[in-house]
This record gives sequence, C-alpha cells and structure tokens, in this order.
Amino acid sequence: GARLQLFPEENHKYAFNFARGFGEERSAFLKDHVYSIQTENRWEKWLLESELAYDEDELATVIDSSHRFENLLFNMSFRDINKDFTTIANRPSNRGEIGGLFELNFNQPTYNFSSTLDVYHNRVLPNPDREGAYNYDFNTAFDVTVNDRTRWGSNVYYVYTPGDLSSRRSFRVLTNLTRSFKLAEQKELSTFIGGAFQRNRVALAPTSDFERYSLSTGFSLPILTNLRYFTNYEYSWVKETESGELLQPNVLNTGVSYNKRIGEDIHTNVSFSYRNEEKTEGLNSFLAGEDSLEASVGVTYQPTEDFEVYLDGRFRNIWSEGIDNVAFNEYDIRSGARTSWELPFSWNPQGVIKGVVFKDKNDNKIFDEGEEGVPGAKIEVGNREYLTDDAGLYYVKVRAKRINVSVDLSSLKQKQILTTPAATVVNIEPRQMNVVNFGISTESGIYGVVFYDKNENGKPDADDEFIRQVEILLDGKDAAMSGFEGDYFFKKVEPGKHTISIKIRTIPLEFLPAVKLKNEVEVAEGTTYVFHIPLRKR
Repeated sequence: GARLQLFPEENHKYAFNFARGFGEERSAFLKDHVYSIQTENRWEKWLLESELAYDEDELATVIDSSHRFENLLFNMSFRDINKDFTTIANRPSNRGEIGGLFELNFNQPTYNFSSTLDVYHNRVLPNPDREGAYNYDFNTAFDVTVNDRTRWGSNVYYVYTPGDLSSRRSFRVLTNLTRSFKLAEQKELSTFIGGAFQRNRVALAPTSDFERYSLSTGFSLPILTNLRYFTNYEYSWVKETESGELLQPNVLNTGVSYNKRIGEDIHTNVSFSYRNEEKTEGLNSFLAGEDSLEASVGVTYQPTEDFEVYLDGRFRNIWSEGIDNVAFNEYDIRSGARTSWELPFSWNPQGVIKGVVFKDKNDNKIFDEGEEGVPGAKIEVGNREYLTDDAGLYYVKVRAKRINVSVDLSSLKQKQILTTPAATVVNIEPRQMNVVNFGISTESGIYGVVFYDKNENGKPDADDEFIRQVEILLDGKDAAMSGFEGDYFFKKVEPGKHTISIKIRTIPLEFLPAVKLKNEVEVAEGTTYVFHIPLRKR
C-alpha cells in the first residue's frame, strides 16, 4: 500500500491512501484494490475529520467532528457504509449502516455527566416489515462525589431496534452508592449498595421478555498487608412475561485475595473464593446454576521489560445448583514466556512524543492548570522505557511509522488508577510533535482493548485493527462500548472477583473472539485490571 499526505505539519491536512491485496489464501469476498481520501481540519477547539473510501465497486463515508469547551466535549460522527463494501483484509465494522453517533461529556470537580446516542439504519439484516426504520441506542451516566469517602453514580440504557430482522426493545437503569470507612492507618473498609431495573422485549423470541429488579451489596476489608477479604451479594426478582413466572435468583461471592511483589522482578498472587447460586431455574435468571469453590495461584518473573516468564494454576470444584447441570472438577495450568527485540535497521520517519502523568483531580481526563505531575512514572514507548521527571513530564524522540505509548501501571503508587486509556497508538509524522498525557485517580477499574489480533500474539500492536462499538458487560449488569481505538473502561469497580462478558452479536460478522465469552477476573484495590479482547477471523 501507499499513502500520500499534503501539509502534514499544518492544521489542515489531506491524504490519499491506496491498498493492494493478493495471495492464494485470501478469502474470495475480499477486494484486491481499495482507495480512500482523508481530510483533517483543525480550528482552535474544533476538529473535523473525514474519509471517503472506494473498493472498486462500492463507497464508504465517515465524517467525525468534535468541539471542546472548558468543561464540555461534544462529538458527532456520521457514517454511510454500503452493505457490500469490503477492504483488502475484511468487512468493516458497521457494514451496511447509515447513521450518526452523538456524544456529550460534561465534567465538574464534584460531578460528571456523559451521554451517547447512536441512530442508524441496518441494511445488512433489515426488518422486512419496517423497511427504512432506524435503530436507536442511547446511554447516559451521572456520577457525584458527595465527599472524600462517598460517591453515587447512576446509568440509564435504552436500545430500540425496529429496523433489525430480530427487533428488540430494552430499558435498563442502575444506581450505586459506594462508601469507605477508615479503620486504622493504611486500612479502609470499602462498601457499596446498589439497585437495578431492566425491561426486555424481543419480537421473535417472547421467551426473552422479562422485567427484572435487583438489589446488591458488598464490602472489601483489608486483613493484613496485601491480604483482603471480600463479600458481594445480589438478589433479583424476575417476572417472565410469557410464562408469568416470578423468579428470585440470588448469588453470593466471598473469598480472600493476596497480591505481593517480591523485589523488582517477581510478582505473586493467591486467592480462594466461594460462589453460591440459589433459585437459578428459569430462562432469564442470568445465573449458570452452579456453586463453586475456587483456588488459584500465580507467579510472574520479569527481569527486563523485554522478557517475562509466568506460571498460573487454578482449581475449581463445581457442584450443580440446577437440575440440568452436572458436578465436575476443573484444573487449569498455564505457563509461558514473552520476549521482544528490535532490529538494528529501519526506514521510518522521526518524530517527538511528549506528555505528562498527572493527578486528575476532577476526573475529566485533561491536564488542567493547577493539577500536579507524578514523578517517577514509567512510560513505555515501543520496547523502550522512560521515567517522568520531577514535574511528571517526559520527552522522547522516536523513529517509527506507528508506535505504542503506554504507562506502566506497576510504577504507580498503590490505590492509583488511570482516568485515561493506559495505551495509545501514535502515528508518527516527520518532525511532528505528539502529545500523550496520562491521568491518574485513586479508584479501582478495568481497562482493555478490542482488536483484530493480526499476528495472534494476544496483545494490541500498532498494526492491529481496533474494533469499536463492541459491547462488554461487567457482572452481567454494567455495560461499556469499545471506543474508536477499541478501548473500553469500567470505573469505580469494587475490589474482588468480577465477570467480564462479551456480547457476541455486537462483534462484526467476520470476527470471532479469541477469548471466552465470559471471563472471571480479580481486581485488587486501587489498581486497573487490564483485560484485552483479541479477535480472530472466522
């Protein structure tokens, strides 16, 4: 392929792209030639980007616009992608859709508000009875800091897809109050209480129609240094519309977790947990119908940034809670090594990457005046690492076309997490200055990237394809959509074990997940758990 860009160092840029695909193993539906024209225009606080692509038969158009005010960010995106449009490598996400995405983020020191509305028409699998109907996907979130130890947050989700072959209507609202109590020096009791309501209707599957009310509570208690005890409990009332049955599923999770770094090179973790599910009968209980006792242990040895060896083991004793399930034991042992190296030659442009690691006091992801820098944070640029100076700043000269820039979470103090993505892929232009900042806060969270893993190494690289608008669920309740760089983030996650689920219907048709659809993770207090979602071709 080739790319020709005009005025690469100006505020108004234009580019022509050409891609050529060939090879006997390529799928028959892929195109051999794809062309596109890109524009990028910047006026102070307004950015307008567009791309028009042609695959020798069909067209695809994307237009993005963003406007930033002092505490407000407003984004608009328009797409018109022909249902038969294909690149040299795959069918793009949102294939066959015409519509617009509107995003609003408003941040203040004590509260945050965000809202997203996606309106689109599906031309791949349309509803023959509602020809031309548009689909609506809306979500909004509101978070309030009551005081230093108390936070309240609520989320509202509404999905209505009359234009899809299998149309559905879903409304969901969640609210959660978290509170911490200081027990002693360096010890805090973390608690939460929450409630939720969901109403679901599916046109072609009446057995999936239900109303669900849920209450949840839990706490996390430090016992010793690096050792915590946690308990979470949820009780639900589910009324199935077709059968008229009232289900009352409930689940208890409790256990202990231990995480310890030995020196600079070795990290260990040990955990024991018990899960008890009750009244799991019914199609919409959303529980597996299994009770389990689990133990896990792991050790990682990383003498350098370019090499690590790990060994993990897990044992689960599962016994049946539902009549259709069977008891079994499960053992997992995983071992492996990771290494990387640089070749001594290159033909790449030289550019500069600079930025700051800062304490994001208002959680707005922006380095504002008066916010402090974080010294000694480790920044990874490609395969090299750098430390921020006393003001939290770093400055790096690089020679590459695209390079991954990330902050090493282990170099941050305990109880500090990121408010910005942990990693960013930067396109290097000759003599261009690129700014990548990282904000930190003091909460636990889960972060990851959804991507087509071209080299099948299990981690996002600069040459991988990042997939947006894939829906990820946390504990079957909280939802996040992958962004334009494939990233998703769950904030204010309680320490302990959680389940990350992938909505398979939101993954583009040509991909399959390279990980399980439902995955258990364990989040330590004040850390960001990284869980990437690699995809593979069908």
